Amino acid sequence: MKLRSLALAIGSLVTANAFAGQVISIDPDGNLGAQGAISVGALGWNTGNVISLPTAGGVVLPVPTGTIQTYGHSSLANFNDAGGNSITGTGLSSAYEWTYVFGTREIGIPAGGVFPSADFLTTGGGENFFRVYYSAVDSSMVNGTGFANGTLILEGTIRAYDAADGTGVGGFKVTSGSTTALDANGANQYPGVTSTIGSGSTKLKADVTFYDPNFFLTGLSSIVLVLDTFNSQPFDKTDPSSCFTNQAGSLIPGAGANTAAGTECASAIGSVNGKLLAGADATKQGVMFQTRATNDFVANRIPEPTSLSLAGLALFGFGMSRRRRAGK
Repeated sequence: MKLRSLALAIGSLVTANAFAGQVISIDPDGNLGAQGAISVGALGWNTGNVISLPTAGGVVLPVPTGTIQTYGHSSLANFNDAGGNSITGTGLSSAYEWTYVFGTREIGIPAGGVFPSADFLTTGGGENFFRVYYSAVDSSMVNGTGFANGTLILEGTIRAYDAADGTGVGGFKVTSGSTTALDANGANQYPGVTSTIGSGSTKLKADVTFYDPNFFLTGLSSIVLVLDTFNSQPFDKTDPSSCFTNQAGSLIPGAGANTAAGTECASAIGSVNGKLLAGADATKQGVMFQTRATNDFVANRIPEPTSLSLAGLALFGFGMSRRRRAGK
């Protein structure tokens, strides 16, 4: 099978209908089982998690500066038809699940304002990957596990910022001088951990290096998935994740210890997500965000061998406010 080019775009707070595109044929479980192939107009991902971490050449707090490394994950909520309605009877989330993990390098640029804000430009290189998996239902958002196992059905790399088409760029702005509980989604499973408050959006572009034709059946030269996304704090629509997955497939620190059962990782965000804490390791803190993605498909036929483009995935952005340790 020839490798295909995949364009991945993430837009800001737009409705799926605004980007209504071509319906494609997908086999949800790759086996042409009882459900068989379905006609899909969009993919609706569950609200997920993203973390940004400092590198040797950059810091995340008090505002992102230099090169930072971002990771994220989520699971698929539903396949949508051409009218935006959920396609039932596929077995998704009961017999199997689709999940994604990704990583990308970004340059953080302080943007100023009343509250701290920053812009982000992807750089390419570093830990740079985008992977979609098919597996048994075993992902845990609160623990951040089960998103990178099973059968790899799609893989690619995220491109560097492109000023011409406005991709590879994002931003985040703190919108309040107050802090609140990090986990505001039902029961607080991270007691004692608080967060700044803010929002943002991101657009990404990626090249696909592999896809499984047992799952993606439509023989298109190009597919563009336009992503509806937000990046926000605190976590009020999903649980913060204790762990994330790096490019090697290993678990790395996220929100730290929680009250849920299962795998836990050390904390990479400290006791105040998004605020600088006093101490020698203060600038080594990471920052977490919740994200959401909804994808539409738009056909763009181009000659072989460049063929397939796909777009999709949610993600990230950051920006934080300065604060010294004050009992938190």
